[in-house]
Amino acid sequence: MDLEVIIIGSITIAICAIPFVLYYLNNSKNERIMIDTLKNFARENKIELTQHEICGKYIIGLDEPKLKLCFISRNENEFTKQFIELNDFKSSEIIRISIKSRDNYSVLNQLHLVFKSHKHEHSDISIEFFNTKHANQLSGELQSIEEWNIKINNLLTQQK
Repeated sequence: MDLEVIIIGSITIAICAIPFVLYYLNNSKNERIMIDTLKNFARENKIELTQHEICGKYIIGLDEPKLKLCFISRNENEFTKQFIELNDFKSSEIIRISIKSRDNYSVLNQLHLVFKSHKHEHSDISIEFFNTKHANQLSGELQSIEEWNIKINNLLTQQK
């Protein structure tokens, strides 16, 4: 009797734990792919990353001495890569795009970090941190974009 209870209990615990283990393994694999993709992209652009961050469906990396930024977002199996030379810009700012729900609430739809150009003939560049087309809810993107905006603006003001 006791042996049967132990066996049934062990099987039940194993069945309940399997989804969590699989989720963890899948996330670890996806993180490794994102980091490898960022490192390869940085190598292609001849920069050495001094810091990077993975959040949601993107990874961002910065070479502080050279003032160069790499940003890679992933949607399904497609990567979108952006390389930004921060010397070409005077500042960055966060753009929040919201829509009104049926209940008249404002719902965040997109988050962009926009780099403002020094010169009028050059256009501003935007990188998309969040879009409801690719993710249903925020998972740290708002805090991440705020931190990167501060870091980048501090670097740009130090260069002046």
